[in-house]
Amino acid sequence: MRTERAISYLLTAAALVMPLPAIAQESVARAGVVDEVEIPFEKFVLDNGLTVIVHEDHKAPIVAVNVWYHVGSKNEKRGRTGFAHLFEHLMFNGTENYNDEYFGPFERAGATDMNGTTNPDRTNYFQNVPTPALDMALWMESDRMGHLLGAVDQAKLDEQRGVVQNEKRQGENRPYGPVRQLMAEATYPSDHPYSWTTIGLMEDLDAAALEDVHEWFRTYYGANNAVIVLAGDIDVETAREKAEKYFGWIPAGPPVPKHQVWVAKMEGEKRQTLQDRVPQARIYMVWNISEWASADATYLDLVTDVLASGKTSRLYKRLVYDDQIATDVSAFVRLREIGGQLAIQATARPGQGLAEVEAAVREEVARFLEEGPTEDEMDRVRTQHLAGFVRGIQRIGGFGGKSDALAMSEVYAGAPDFYKTRLERVASATAADLLEASRRWLDDGMYVLEVDPYPEFKVAVQDVDRTQVPDPGPAPDVAFPALQRTTLSNGMEVVLAERHAVPLVSLSLLVDAGFAGDQFGLPGTAALALDMMDEGTDTMSALEISEALALLGTRLSTGSSLDNSSVSLSALTENLDASLQIFADVSLNPAFPPADFERLQKLRLAAIGREKMQPFSMALRVLPALMYGDGHAYSNPLTGSGTEESVSRITRDDLIEFHSTWFRPNNAVLVAVGDVKMDVLVPRLEELFGGWARADVPAKNVAEVDAEGQPVIYLMDRPGAQQSVILAGQLVAPRDNPDEVAIETMNNILGGTFSSRINMNLREDKAWSYGARSVVFDTKAQRPLIILAPVQTDKTAESLQEIRLELEGIRGARPIEIDELTKVQEYETRRMAGRWESNSEVQGSVMEIVTFGLPDDYFGQYAAELRALGLEDVADAARTTLEPDSFVWVIVGDRERIEGPLGEVGTIRHIDADGQVIGDAAAAR
Repeated sequence: MRTERAISYLLTAAALVMPLPAIAQESVARAGVVDEVEIPFEKFVLDNGLTVIVHEDHKAPIVAVNVWYHVGSKNEKRGRTGFAHLFEHLMFNGTENYNDEYFGPFERAGATDMNGTTNPDRTNYFQNVPTPALDMALWMESDRMGHLLGAVDQAKLDEQRGVVQNEKRQGENRPYGPVRQLMAEATYPSDHPYSWTTIGLMEDLDAAALEDVHEWFRTYYGANNAVIVLAGDIDVETAREKAEKYFGWIPAGPPVPKHQVWVAKMEGEKRQTLQDRVPQARIYMVWNISEWASADATYLDLVTDVLASGKTSRLYKRLVYDDQIATDVSAFVRLREIGGQLAIQATARPGQGLAEVEAAVREEVARFLEEGPTEDEMDRVRTQHLAGFVRGIQRIGGFGGKSDALAMSEVYAGAPDFYKTRLERVASATAADLLEASRRWLDDGMYVLEVDPYPEFKVAVQDVDRTQVPDPGPAPDVAFPALQRTTLSNGMEVVLAERHAVPLVSLSLLVDAGFAGDQFGLPGTAALALDMMDEGTDTMSALEISEALALLGTRLSTGSSLDNSSVSLSALTENLDASLQIFADVSLNPAFPPADFERLQKLRLAAIGREKMQPFSMALRVLPALMYGDGHAYSNPLTGSGTEESVSRITRDDLIEFHSTWFRPNNAVLVAVGDVKMDVLVPRLEELFGGWARADVPAKNVAEVDAEGQPVIYLMDRPGAQQSVILAGQLVAPRDNPDEVAIETMNNILGGTFSSRINMNLREDKAWSYGARSVVFDTKAQRPLIILAPVQTDKTAESLQEIRLELEGIRGARPIEIDELTKVQEYETRRMAGRWESNSEVQGSVMEIVTFGLPDDYFGQYAAELRALGLEDVADAARTTLEPDSFVWVIVGDRERIEGPLGEVGTIRHIDADGQVIGDAAAAR
């Protein structure tokens, strides 16, 4: 046959030492080989869409049956990776009509080259069988194409899931095993179908469900998504008859979307390092290149042969023979349907670092990109490539056999003879072709991975008593900086805490306004006004402010809390003077530019929309009004953002009026912390703020609110919610009260720490919640103590009852124990050691002192006061502070699922996202 003659010719030619004139003869021989290489075939398509390709080769009484399904790991989705390969395993576990191991009949028939494989683009199943066993093979293949699902049950899925996971462990347990996963994730965008490996992630394999298996089969294993190649001792008429008989009845599947070419060429250079239990260091270099069917893919395949195929190749000769810095080096292409990769890997000799190896590889690649291949190299790689293909097609089946070449060409290129196109490209390739392709794809966009041997660590002999945890020892003494106070000529107070450890100064202009100031205007005004204050002044635009601050290394921020609005600055000491000038300009002369106002107003409206979709913020928006009632300064949404209606009505003039009303020296305190002295700071402040005029400011309504005494559950419907969010609020004493340390300690025991009662109950004991806690929001007047508990939907009512039990318990039904008190005392006093490490942390505590009127030595005395607490002090704080019947309950969840059980717990009022009572429920306070 012609194929055998071509093989004989090539093998004979390779054994000869040819004189120079034979080079021209060899070029002619290559063209002749391509002409000689022919895999005759006939292709037909059944009515159900199944493509059948037949190749006759009667040299042996065997037939190759090669089935390719056009589905691979690129058809998966992130979160369901590894599915194509897992399904391949399930295809060998029996069918509805032969519910046993698939290999059994084939082993009895003497089948060879039998296997199944999955890659990103296709899944194939193949076997060579003696001609008399062909009917058996086609019966088996058609049975799993048409009668599989009834035999795939949960037990088989679990069994093969375990097999595949062990296959994954086996691969990753080998030296350099983790490389492929790292490489896939690093070289492709996360949404690219080649960004995960075919074997998938362990957690995704765990998540594979039986219904997923059935859906995968129904989607991708229809007759119209498959190609069958029958090659060997068979004729076309027989093949057509048997294909119709065994496969013609199998229905087509649904339309399958096809990925288009998506190379995802990288830009620049990406690097990673990995330590693995390997004997030698290894370096990988990877470029994303063109797809399988492209001419450039063929040329780059030849380029890798020039670089690293054989002992005379450039990289092998340089690294292994000449420099002797590597024990092996290879270069190869991994060509896929919608994109490919070219990789070079080199293993350093033992003890050799990778820097020299990498430098040598880079030099050789750069030399190739500059000069291209020589004619001798071109002759070598073209001949090697053609000879390799010819040797492969001696066989009818298996990898590289004739049935494989026909199937691959059909699936990836739509033509069974596309292999000829690729061979012709090889035979006619020029040095210029290879050079130009290399420059197109290898000039940029490289990923480099260094794999280094994991060091041999040694351990010392253990000489530690492990029978008990060591005592943490006494809490270290912590000194809070002394506060210096003065007043500017216009009445503005200045409070300074000197710290000279680093050349940095932090300042905050603290204005008694905040969200509570919205009481005299439209809700959301304070937050929007402060957001706009650094958007420009009378003399500087927002961009000019930003540029000036960047050049000084200064940070400036503005914002509001419930009681305060503030402008804050952090500056290097040497740039404090220039930074203060910008700070004062932003504080006193905001321009509120109209265009920026409109932009930020739209952003604020969008933010409110998001708040009304997120369960926690939904509840925090409505809870204050339910607790404080109308007219109170604290009754607006706790987020400070206002309402859509109020923000829509805010004008630029409202922001100007807010600033003019509240930003007054007699209503502000400047807090400074850091590397500055009062006699240096005050003159500069007088210069910048001295002309700021005093004025009366409104008195906020923060009057005391009486408790309801009637527990009410306010229910906000969130259809389909997988969790319910429970918020329970009660008003407690202001921050500045004589029992504050006892109240804080009591709350820490109730819900303020991980090991608190509420969290241990709902999370650790019952597993109804990821985490539950209680928080006391510090304010100048009555404060909200809020319990927050996201819980599983079917345990909403039960969780509410458990929280009530904890409230009753800490008030006396289950008294606080000495261990609980001691644990909180030790935790709070010991953590003070790291509480004031930075200027901003000290500044925050000074602002607490200023805002809530605490003594200047409050934090200096805090640890002693905490240690002095007794059980009765904390128990009394629980009894006098907590009133379970006065809590306001807001629950956000799926009303249809939780309303019934909640109705058995208490009175329900339905409210919307704005806190308005809906339906027939009585009006809220």
